[in-house]
Amino acid sequence: MKKLTAILFLLALIGNGYSNNQEIKLEFKNLIFHTLEYVELNPSHKLESEKILLKFQETLLKHGKAEFVIENKTEIETLFNWIYENGTSEYEDSPDLRRMKMRRALCFATIALNSDFIKAYTFIEYSKLSIIGDLEYPNAELLETEYLGILLIETMLKFDEKKLRISDLLKIKDYINVNKDFLNEKVILDTKSLITKCEKSINEKK
Repeated sequence: MKKLTAILFLLALIGNGYSNNQEIKLEFKNLIFHTLEYVELNPSHKLESEKILLKFQETLLKHGKAEFVIENKTEIETLFNWIYENGTSEYEDSPDLRRMKMRRALCFATIALNSDFIKAYTFIEYSKLSIIGDLEYPNAELLETEYLGILLIETMLKFDEKKLRISDLLKIKDYINVNKDFLNEKVILDTKSLITKCEKSINEKK
């Protein structure tokens, strides 16, 4: 995990030589990385949870690079198998339930990163639903930061496809305002800074 953090930090340092859009993409990746750095506290489940997290992180790092090939069927099939294996939890409203929610959310998010934009949007919706559990009575309790991470993936993908709108950024702002008591102050500041840069990028293209 520390190695991946170092790689992302290095990318951020060399970002000054990149275009503005590339710098924004790197900031998205860094912020997503840190909001979705789910830590498994139960030793008996640590290996499985870290396997899924590592696959997500590796895919995030490669996403958007010239050598990155989407629609890797072998990887996608493996991820669907992992989703199936984590389809239920033994206890409701417990660390066990949150573990299964995060494993499924990370798998769906990884599939989204492995897909073209139209399919990706579908799997991002599944990833969000994995965390909140119910559209009518959404509940991201104790996973507020991780849900923000999924929202940021969705925003990054729209930014990549030049489909990002000010209204999309307003949704992120609203989410932060509603959940500010459950989010780390640095995460809030970094997200607001990134949103400002995205707004500027959108306005410059008008």
